[in-house]
Amino acid sequence: MRRVFKFFHLPRSEKTIVLQAFSLLLYYRVRLKMQPLQKPIQSVQRRSRHNLANAKQAHLKPERISRLICTVHRRVPFSTCLSQAMAGKVILSQHGYDTQLHIGVRNDESSGFAAHAWLSYHGEVLMGEVHDLNRFQEFKAFSRQEMQ
Repeated sequence: MRRVFKFFHLPRSEKTIVLQAFSLLLYYRVRLKMQPLQKPIQSVQRRSRHNLANAKQAHLKPERISRLICTVHRRVPFSTCLSQAMAGKVILSQHGYDTQLHIGVRNDESSGFAAHAWLSYHGEVLMGEVHDLNRFQEFKAFSRQEMQ
């Protein structure tokens, strides 16, 4: 009940981001289950380019937008770091922020195989920060230039 109360006290612009994040997290989670990875990623890249071309002036900082999306992400069942990064890229592009989607893997004896996705803006991680992020090898095939 406290979360609902907090939601209704958010400014309208932040409520819009929360609702959009919820729907996009679910949408991309389903798409990632039903399609090969490349298709949803290409869709996110196209949508982000379109959003950037038509972006309105940003009233919220990228860190605040990211925090709102991360809060929603924790409450959406089966949401992953990749669906979070994809939703974040789309929403941030609507506000004029050109972010970079990263996908990487790690395989070591101590912790085994792991994949992770994160979002950066001007070289700083906005979403998906983990303590051992530097141990992930990024897939260059999913970089901005390759997916266009």
